[in-house]
Amino acid sequence: MGRLVTDDDIGLKVLREAPAEAEAAQIIDIVAVHGLGAHPDDSWCKNEGTRESPRWVNWLKEESMLPAAAPNARIMRYGYQSQWFGKEAMQQSASTVAERLLGALKRKRKDISFRPLLFVAHCFGGLVVLKALLEAEQYPSEWPGVFLSTTGLVFFGTPFRGAGGMNQIDMLEAAWREYDNDQVQPTALEVLQPGNAYLQEVVDGFLKKMRGQTNKTQIACFYELKASDVGKIVGGQSRTRFVVSESSGCLDLSDSTGKYSLSRTHFNMNRFGKATEEDFETVADVIKGIVNESPKLIWGRSQYHSKHKIDFSLQGMPIVGKFIQRDAEMQELEKLLISNITTTSRQKVVVLHGLGGIGKTQLAAEFARNHYHVFSSVFWLDGESEASLKQSFTSMMQRLPQDELTADSVEMLKRTTIDTAVAVHECLRWLSLATNQHWLLIFDNVDRDYYDKDDVQAYNVKMYFPSTDYGSILITSRRASLQRLGTGLKVGTVEMEQARAILESNAGSVIKDADVVLERLSGLPLALTQAGSYMQETNMEDFH
Repeated sequence: MGRLVTDDDIGLKVLREAPAEAEAAQIIDIVAVHGLGAHPDDSWCKNEGTRESPRWVNWLKEESMLPAAAPNARIMRYGYQSQWFGKEAMQQSASTVAERLLGALKRKRKDISFRPLLFVAHCFGGLVVLKALLEAEQYPSEWPGVFLSTTGLVFFGTPFRGAGGMNQIDMLEAAWREYDNDQVQPTALEVLQPGNAYLQEVVDGFLKKMRGQTNKTQIACFYELKASDVGKIVGGQSRTRFVVSESSGCLDLSDSTGKYSLSRTHFNMNRFGKATEEDFETVADVIKGIVNESPKLIWGRSQYHSKHKIDFSLQGMPIVGKFIQRDAEMQELEKLLISNITTTSRQKVVVLHGLGGIGKTQLAAEFARNHYHVFSSVFWLDGESEASLKQSFTSMMQRLPQDELTADSVEMLKRTTIDTAVAVHECLRWLSLATNQHWLLIFDNVDRDYYDKDDVQAYNVKMYFPSTDYGSILITSRRASLQRLGTGLKVGTVEMEQARAILESNAGSVIKDADVVLERLSGLPLALTQAGSYMQETNMEDFH
């Protein structure tokens, strides 16, 4: 196609907006960055027509291609002056292109700086991306969200250890034969030389950052299987060589980087015309995998980098004996509070209800122990009475970061007594901060219903919910009526075989005539535990 890059071609251009019906948490930005001597759009196109009647297909925006692999993506491409010879020769390096790319991303992602971000890059474009990410990591306040939100990198023939087939001297001599000296800019070409100090610094610096990263960025490197005629790039003599070998084209030689071959040359490995091409199917599968994992990566990283994160503590949680396994209820609890955690920002309220001694508290405590890492903070609140609940909030306030409290609250913490009303108000204020959305509150033993007018000690537990549309709340209660506050999950009696196992486990031996005990205790875990423990203490082996 060979078009010159104009001013209109430069910069970040949206090729396809994310669908209007897509949930915000599922949208990902994909940015394609071309290589040297290429046009920002034509670089991703393949002619599916004839030379006389061309039909150029851009796989980045063809609906059956990248949009099908990433249906919730906003797809963009970045353009820069990439010509290193001729009248339009550029005078910029990977560093200057990287900084311009960061500026464009900052403008385009102003209000969504932590939306997942996937880069697709060809050749020199991959080095630009690495340099941009290093800059973004070093100066996060200047380039907010770019490093932390990058969940995937797809490289086509990026020469991480130099382009062995592109001998710099030969290439420059060929260019100088074709053009005047002032029309050849070797700066960009130098970085492609094997052993180039700048190239090594960028690659080594990036790998070092990746090694220390939590919830690592997914990386896929594609390398060519066919040699290219590098001599003819600028009109020189034919010289067929591999431009980027497998060893050069793989960022990290360890198993942490995906490596894939494409039966193409360096100069057409990033061009696809049909969704049915085998090489495109390989690329599409890789991109689908990255896209599907991206929300989870962002979620995981937010927990580690959240300024509101509070280390997990067992403070306030009851000490329970052997946990009674309840796989069905635990799975349902995980589904309600965790499985859709990255797809919705609505406050989630789950009410575990059932008979006293059925194991509600034990189930809630086990859930907290198993899944505390999913939340930025977890607080256990004693809901047995309004007084005990207020006291729990007082203890909670003492765990909050003091630099996130009001000056009056910090001053009050220095006193011997703390006003419980002030503590409740301060905790609810902290939980309502717009940037603090991933907490879990557990209200245990809320066994009185405010709507029961005969119970003078009942209180309205909802008055102690943060008035926000985010966060997670788990309530344990004997009152099924509290399901009106959210989604109810009944904790029932255990089946006969599990009941027998609980009884005999706590008794420390096989119980004769155990069926009599099991029938009388009706599958209540707490009662079975207590009965088994009593039998062990009294050396009872049968029951009459």
